[in-house]
Amino acid sequence: MAEFKVNSLFKIHNRGHLLGGDIIAGEISAGDLINVLTEDGDTIGIKIKSVEFIDRTSRQEVAIGLMLGILEENVKVLVENLVGQTILITNYY
Repeated sequence: MAEFKVNSLFKIHNRGHLLGGDIIAGEISAGDLINVLTEDGDTIGIKIKSVEFIDRTSRQEVAIGLMLGILEENVKVLVENLVGQTILITNYY
């Protein structure tokens, strides 16, 4: 299990959506799950496709990106609500 502070959400053409932020605790790997609470109170797991390195040299920032792939519109809205939050990441296996 890991904690990740979400600072931003990007859409990368032909690749999908990327959550940008910082790992607060633990380790995150491709295949791990982000557990997101739906409006109905259910939890869905969104699989992390890859863990990326984001270098924003112009702002002298370094961050971690979690590539989620192409999200359906209803899931994208839920993920947008994660910006500014610290979320739990669980191991898939």
